[in-house]
Amino acid sequence: MSGTELRRLGGELVSAQDDKIIRVVAMLDKLPHRGAADALLVPLRPRLARLRPVRPLTFERLLFTPLDSLILQPADWKRDAPGIPRSALRPLADTVRQNQPQLASQIDARLAGQRADATATVIAVGDLLWPEAAKCLASAPMPANWTVASGLREQDYAALAPVIAAMLGCAISLNVLQQIHLAGLPVPLDRLEPLVSAVARAGPLALTTLLAILTEIIPDQPSLRSLTERLAGTDIDPRLRMAAEQAMDFVVDRLETTAPLPRDLVEAERDVSRLAVLFDDLESRSRERPSRLARLRRARERADAECRAAFGEALSEQVLLPAGGLASADDATVIHLEGAAHSLRRMEQAARRIGGAAHYDRALQACAEQLAPQNGDGRETRMDRARLVEILLGSEAAQSWLATLAG
Repeated sequence: MSGTELRRLGGELVSAQDDKIIRVVAMLDKLPHRGAADALLVPLRPRLARLRPVRPLTFERLLFTPLDSLILQPADWKRDAPGIPRSALRPLADTVRQNQPQLASQIDARLAGQRADATATVIAVGDLLWPEAAKCLASAPMPANWTVASGLREQDYAALAPVIAAMLGCAISLNVLQQIHLAGLPVPLDRLEPLVSAVARAGPLALTTLLAILTEIIPDQPSLRSLTERLAGTDIDPRLRMAAEQAMDFVVDRLETTAPLPRDLVEAERDVSRLAVLFDDLESRSRERPSRLARLRRARERADAECRAAFGEALSEQVLLPAGGLASADDATVIHLEGAAHSLRRMEQAARRIGGAAHYDRALQACAEQLAPQNGDGRETRMDRARLVEILLGSEAAQSWLATLAG
């Protein structure tokens, strides 16, 4: 099929059922070289962002895992700004393969049969790949097929390769910082300063890119705030000041085009929590930037609408609908239903920080009313319903709900 035909087929798949899209993606992932078939995925990417099917852990996917937040569609990529156009990934990965054939074979063997959600494998094998790939891209000449394979200019390789090399060179350190942050611990300033100093030597764009990644993975850390405020000061190199400002603008750009929340509740809850922290952090750091603050507030409104819609859909599909069959549900089904309710509760608590608190109050109250016992419900089923109300609204609300039923 021609590229045009593949793109047209991809456009038709946009409205296909979720399971069909997942099957198509799995079929493409089995191809040794997708080539032009990649065009099928272009119009599907918004759907894939929501479905998030677990993909095979390939050499290319592992290579760019530390840079995931930087990957953009070619139309959204801007020169002289952070970001990597998706079309550049394959030729850059091929460059590393061709210059490090032994390493590539070793990595392929370690990744055989692995999935992209195998966190331990990603870290263990990535720690082998990323430093060597950084050295390679820092010195490798532009591949002969660069312009054809990527659709970019020769000058773009010269600009992109050293920045990507710098990011891969600090990928292990970035992962450590993120783990510290996720554990709820403060990231010390003395861990950030050497990293920033090393990357700054690769140029302003590399520093901007690093600051953008740090803003994404360790938002609201006092040490990062202190560092960026120092860089944004008026008594330093203006290029560093510009790097700090550009990094925040890039993150705001990403927030303005936030992907739909995933269907998986655990992932959705994590995404909403991250967004809530990111909005609060960036708004507090943009008080003297009215235009950026206005963009953030508009992005927050869009995110709020997305959160409300996703919460309502999940509440209906993953709690209310299956709760209709509680009378005949087995223990595993009840446990799964309660797990979904717990995830929704945590998602709702984070979403309130983005906006729409009154909306969630109304939605949860309506949910409690719909969970009222049905004719023929036994004592155990009534308690299962009360347990769901308790998870979603709290113990006091559950007691009030039970008292209302008793009255």
